[in-house]
Amino acid sequence: MLKFQVREDELLGRLTRRARADDTDEVIRHRFNVYREQTEPLMRYYRKELIAIDGGAPSTESSHRVRRALRR
Repeated sequence: MLKFQVREDELLGRLTRRARADDTDEVIRHRFNVYREQTEPLMRYYRKELIAIDGGAPSTESSHRVRRALRR
């Protein structure tokens, strides 16, 4: 399994730039809280099977890492 890791401040910027009406700071921060409460515990459970990918890296670098990870 792949897990893309991106800093929350970077995600906040990406999501607010999408210009969708439902992508307010408050809504996005709520999504982060839901992730921490509901999804992060699963990530800890599956941590041995996860391959972390830096989602903040340039797309060409991220693509290379994904292809390399999938060959494992």
